[in-house]
Amino acid sequence: GVGFGHSKTVVDYHPEIAGSGVGRALEPRTFDGRKLGRERFGRVRRPVPEFALFRGTLMVRRPEVNQLLTIFDGSVRGMAVALRLGVRWAADRLLRYPRGTRLAMGNALVANLYHQLLTRSGNVWFTARTTELVVDDTGRVVGAVVSHRGRTVRVAARRGVVLAAGGFSASPELRAQHLPTPTPQFTRAGEGSTGDSITLARGVGGALGEGC
Repeated sequence: GVGFGHSKTVVDYHPEIAGSGVGRALEPRTFDGRKLGRERFGRVRRPVPEFALFRGTLMVRRPEVNQLLTIFDGSVRGMAVALRLGVRWAADRLLRYPRGTRLAMGNALVANLYHQLLTRSGNVWFTARTTELVVDDTGRVVGAVVSHRGRTVRVAARRGVVLAAGGFSASPELRAQHLPTPTPQFTRAGEGSTGDSITLARGVGGALGEGC
């Protein structure tokens, strides 16, 4: 399965609630991208530059960033971390991987979910776009209409439909509608986080909660 661990290095967005400062945030455990194979590994998008070295080819976790910075103070532990990461990265590049296969944070989560799906013989449609949710006479969502490779496909769901398309960070309109002023003009979220899943959910009776 997909493993998570508590992280004290991630900011707590609600420090006023009991439990802050004890590692309430969850962070995916690192994932070995070699499990996907070279071609499928190439499907995983590169991380943001702030958490990757050598032109985005070597990922580092938040705690590792702090440890690597201690190298300038002569820290043996920092040097050991740099050596461990560097050896793994060099081996990956010698094996002709486009970047290091030790993935962390969001990259690790997506790659592991991809791997878990493949091990269960799941199908992945790239460049597909869901345009509508199908609802039966009782109001239950029973499928979706998907645009894929120039065709419109109606996909039936036996157990349910999961919307996992991210939030609306990349939508200027939704940011202006739901975020406090002054509204941020830029985001580090993926360009695909335009609120499409929210639009689909609203189309079948869904609504945003107070936490949005």
